[in-house]
Amino acid sequence: MVKHIHLSNGAAAGLAATIGLLAAPTQARADLLTVWAAGKTATTGATGLIGDRWDGGLGYGVEGGVETLGIDLFGEALLFAPDQYYFTANLGFDLSFGEDFRVGLGAFTGPLIYVLPDPGSISGFDRNSLSSETQDRIGIPVLDTISTEYRKLADKEEAAGRTLFGWNARARLTLEYQLIPLVFLGAEGGAGYHYVLSGEEEAAHAKKALIEAQRAKLPPETRGNDEIKEAYDELGHAIGADKKVEGDKAGVNWDAGVFLKLEL
Repeated sequence: MVKHIHLSNGAAAGLAATIGLLAAPTQARADLLTVWAAGKTATTGATGLIGDRWDGGLGYGVEGGVETLGIDLFGEALLFAPDQYYFTANLGFDLSFGEDFRVGLGAFTGPLIYVLPDPGSISGFDRNSLSSETQDRIGIPVLDTISTEYRKLADKEEAAGRTLFGWNARARLTLEYQLIPLVFLGAEGGAGYHYVLSGEEEAAHAKKALIEAQRAKLPPETRGNDEIKEAYDELGHAIGADKKVEGDKAGVNWDAGVFLKLEL
């Protein structure tokens, strides 16, 4: 004998929703979490301090991220010749329209780093650039110490001078075409506003601290002498302790490229 089970309208609706979720688990998971990775080639440029120093041309690299509950988190790493690198981390959201052919528009913020070309030679401290009066006032032992300590800082100084790091806010447009399930061919373009600092500023602070440490060893009555102060100021100028970074730290940046993406 067949028994008939009668469901209320609310129970019937709940059962129908449950069956729908079970029938399409892949779509439910995709809406909750999407993971993707892409190989890409791109070009990028900027105004201000970045524009003055960056000459990357066309680069290539990888990009990858996750999207959950409408929030995107992704990073990218690109290599540009000669020996230049571009890194970003991005948090934001985007809107996507379409299935086989998709259009996406997003807004993101996060840190960015530009690594500039290797200068190929380490700058040195030439004590002969100091006047003879300054050399006499500072003394050979202190100049020897400064030279030794400066050589230890030289590699770090050059590495710091190659690095521009800052914060970025940008909008990005993507066009994607599904080649096969899970694989998309796409093009992208974006623009944003940034504020960057140069590692040279930290290097200058380190050299200034080196000089101040040597000057602090002098007796108080000698340390405050105007001639001694002028001598140490000249020394600081000679090794770049007062170096200022030229160029606007704020500016506009842009990028464009193509990519092949795997999306899960």
